[in-house]
Amino acid sequence: MPAEFSFLVKAENDGQLPVFPGELVRGMFLDVIASKDPKLATYLHDYPKIKPYAIKPLAPTNKRKRVKNNSWVIRKGDLFKLSFSILIDNLIEKVEQILIDLDNFTLANVKFSVVEPPNIKKQLYQSFKAREIKAFLLDFRTPVAFKAIEEKYINPFPEPSRILRSMIRIYSAFSGEEEPVKPPDSIEVMGYRIKTREIFSMGLKFIGSEGWVLYRVIGESKDLSKLLQLAPFSNIGIKRTLGLGVLRVRMFEEYDKKILRGFVRREKFQRKRPQNPINVLKVRENRTDFIKITIEKKEKAIGFRECKKIMETLKIDLPAKLKDGKLILLTRNKRDINKIIDNIGALVGYEITITNVEVIKPRIKGKKIRVYFITPTKLKSGFPSVEAVFKSIYEKMNITKDIKNSIYVKMADLLAKEEGFTGVVEYIFSKDLEKLEEAIVELLINGIGLNVTRCGGTIEIEEL
Repeated sequence: MPAEFSFLVKAENDGQLPVFPGELVRGMFLDVIASKDPKLATYLHDYPKIKPYAIKPLAPTNKRKRVKNNSWVIRKGDLFKLSFSILIDNLIEKVEQILIDLDNFTLANVKFSVVEPPNIKKQLYQSFKAREIKAFLLDFRTPVAFKAIEEKYINPFPEPSRILRSMIRIYSAFSGEEEPVKPPDSIEVMGYRIKTREIFSMGLKFIGSEGWVLYRVIGESKDLSKLLQLAPFSNIGIKRTLGLGVLRVRMFEEYDKKILRGFVRREKFQRKRPQNPINVLKVRENRTDFIKITIEKKEKAIGFRECKKIMETLKIDLPAKLKDGKLILLTRNKRDINKIIDNIGALVGYEITITNVEVIKPRIKGKKIRVYFITPTKLKSGFPSVEAVFKSIYEKMNITKDIKNSIYVKMADLLAKEEGFTGVVEYIFSKDLEKLEEAIVELLINGIGLNVTRCGGTIEIEEL
């Protein structure tokens, strides 16, 4: 039986807190338990593997956080909410007897009073309703991140395999059910708006994603619906007891594209472009690495949907890039040019230019690059994780190093619609990887993703 104890509290003096006070709230929770039952506090703190509790850290009830000089400014009289969850049946009554008497506490230099007795929500694991769903939305209220044992770095992207693994581990640890959880055949990412955030806690820095993600479910989903009912109690991902991975859940019995469009319409997303993009192509008359075909329209830029129609008309499978309103194709094969010329007559009002270009390998001095996804990009995992972006490229170059432990995501700001995601991601190379320049050339020339031949996956890169 999971239980959640939610408090409404008031600041009794002005002061400052860390922007993310999860570590302070967890310490206060364990101190309050220890004041009445030291053995219980030690049990909760030292519990092996998956901890049987989670917290939702302090959050303002009706205002945005006032942040100044990297600190959260608290004013006397401000109201806040916070919650503690217990996931083991036989601990709930003990914790309830202690928390019911909580009337004040201090975080850093701010004293808080409890405005009213805690709101207690309990639910038997057996009462989680198993039902078929076709889609679900996770709205991450605090940063969520994931890390497998064999991984050196944190992955801030809520990929389907990672959220499912996290929810199954938590549910299996505490539900008491003997039958193993049956996952659906597949979970697909349909759309999202996420932005990474840095969290400083326990002397360490964590990167996680906040925002919403809409997933579509393929196959039987009754067990999945039970996992999703537990998730708001338990949080998901790493550092749940610090307040990471706090989320709200919505489930849908049918999937309709209107669901995604409704969420996307609310978002204000400004696409960014690099100030100093890396250029790997140079026009040369005497030397040819590629033949560059440029298709453009007089007095009008070509858009993404129009670009897709052009490629369907040309009936050619080449990586298609949109740049400055022009469709650009690169090939080493003259037969591709002949095919384009044969079909270009079906396109009215377009001009075609053919030039020879040489590939110029960039010189990368540092270990940071920022990748701008200019046109909608589709990846199997739904997110531009290190593996999704770099693994296939390095395999193509016969590099067998474990890139997950050599590259990590520092920042991401992304919006995904039906046709794919756009936005920017910053990658850090923790050590000099072989042929990094070649990998950048490969990305810039061929783009990335499942829809590169239909104008998706156009990227630009800048070194930081």
